Amino acid sequence: MEKIALVTGSSRGIGRAAVRKLAAAGYAVCINYRERQDCADALVEELTAAGQRAMAVQADVSVRQQVNDMVRRVEDAFGPVSLLVNNAGFGISGAVECTGEAEMRRQFDLNFFAWVTVIQAALPALRESRGRILNISSA
Repeated sequence: MEKIALVTGSSRGIGRAAVRKLAAAGYAVCINYRERQDCADALVEELTAAGQRAMAVQADVSVRQQVNDMVRRVEDAFGPVSLLVNNAGFGISGAVECTGEAEMRRQFDLNFFAWVTVIQAALPALRESRGRILNISSA
């Protein structure tokens, strides 16, 4: 069975580096981005020019329907996901006492509930492929 990785938040930073390593290790990779399509597309071009299989999919991982659509697109293009890397996240940049409730809730939604949402969407494929889940964050 082919090795297929879905890496959330992977158009830049740690996720981008993870995608490069996984592609070099023989994985077909899905580069997930929320806003930076230019970065995701550039990475797809870089990898495909090197003979690796890559695709970019826009999805806000805190929105269940977008996550379900992303997983379906990966499966349609490559087959069942065998490695899920939950990398998307963000941190509060200021003092916690100066942080509003809405920003704290957004952080919790993205850094916890989004992981669960992506896991739930990918779990059937991960079971089929006897795949793995890696949750990471730099936030």
